[in-house]
Amino acid sequence: MTASETSSNQQLDTMDNIWRPLILINLFRFLIASIFIILYLTDNLFLPLASNHPVLFISVSLGYTLTSIIIGILNYYQKPSFETQAYLNVYTDIIAITLLMHASGGVSSGLGTLMVITIGGGSIIMGGRHALLFASIATIAVLGEGIFNQLEGISEPTSYIQAGILGITYFVTAVLT
Repeated sequence: MTASETSSNQQLDTMDNIWRPLILINLFRFLIASIFIILYLTDNLFLPLASNHPVLFISVSLGYTLTSIIIGILNYYQKPSFETQAYLNVYTDIIAITLLMHASGGVSSGLGTLMVITIGGGSIIMGGRHALLFASIATIAVLGEGIFNQLEGISEPTSYIQAGILGITYFVTAVLT
């Protein structure tokens, strides 16, 4: 084997290692969304899943699954760039999980903890200031969802404390990862 072939093989191995975390995060996304769909369709949802807005819950779960398939295809072809896909992954999760939380009664549903995995994964992939950006956006999304729930009359003012603690958890996860 020549030096150029060895160098080329090492570059391919490095590229596979760089993209692997995105693929694993997407697999997690697909499994979570699929489980939600299966639980919904078999009527085995445990409270509080889909307790406030069942149609929103199943619609977001189906969209989340479809999005994970599309992102999987993009990961396979490694187009667009790695950084663009990393942002796409994290922002997709933040939006979908926030909507699933809303459909399930808000921050008290416990679904916000799924975003800890998203923040951790995004922090590992992108690192640095990007990690804090992800934590900030997720915290704003959770707090915004809490405000929206209170305006709808779904949640109590004490849910802000839970949302704040969840936001702190996002930042701790981002910093530690």
